[in-house]
Amino acid sequence: MKIKKYVKPVICASLTVLMLSGCGLSSHVNQVETEHKQTNQNTIAFVGQNSESVILPKLKLHKKTNESADMIGLIVYKGRIYTQTATHIAPKFASSLLGEKIGRTKGNIDEWSDQSAYATELASTIGEIEIYTVTGYDSDFRIMSYMEQDGEILSEFYECLNGLSVNSGEDIFKKLKLEDNIQSASWEERDSWNYNKQEFHNLSVNETLHKFLGELNKALPIEQQPLQQIGIFETEEQKFVLLKLNDNSEVRLRLFKDSYVMYSNAHVFFKMDDGVFDDLWKSLM
Repeated sequence: MKIKKYVKPVICASLTVLMLSGCGLSSHVNQVETEHKQTNQNTIAFVGQNSESVILPKLKLHKKTNESADMIGLIVYKGRIYTQTATHIAPKFASSLLGEKIGRTKGNIDEWSDQSAYATELASTIGEIEIYTVTGYDSDFRIMSYMEQDGEILSEFYECLNGLSVNSGEDIFKKLKLEDNIQSASWEERDSWNYNKQEFHNLSVNETLHKFLGELNKALPIEQQPLQQIGIFETEEQKFVLLKLNDNSEVRLRLFKDSYVMYSNAHVFFKMDDGVFDDLWKSLM
């Protein structure tokens, strides 16, 4: 049985970016970066309102030089590229979300593959494993891998969040089914997340959290690049909220003090109402 198991996507200096008809793949350079930089900025100013939607584009494959790069987990399905995501589910619950069987992946992609490799249905970087739809979620958005081996369940969600026009938070967060669907919640500091310490603190599922999630759907989309260029990923004032849903999946949101929220698999920021954001931020202490 041939399978590659990815725990966290790791991207080296040489980045792989892909393109297909449907969704493209960006290299998630800021999703799981090891952050050792310091910044002189204590806050990130509001970059400005977008008068139009933010496009999460299909991206082109960059040819490799002599540099090497580790690939993130990805699967090609119906002309779309699905990548590993910030949403997970514990192995003991994974079978409850198995939908219809899609097929079995081909472990035919590595960092040196040419464009033709991505034109193959169920091409992947994850080896050979069965792929299913996810009960309760649109298969255009999310699918999952699943197998049982030596008494161990191996399962992972993959999501397609490129090739989209984003007009508000609803275009991303409605897909995650957060509103009125929270079983429990917790949060961790940037340092804990960055070094995988898993130092979680309890977060009450109360009116403050419910209001935050409701307002998140109305949040204004902001392009990632301008904020990235002024160092938002290097700011100390970040927190990560982990939401366990009623179906036992766990969604991670990345919060930045100046009312910005990001779901790491979607390369777009959302600017929230300051008052609603601040109410939740104050509870993360």
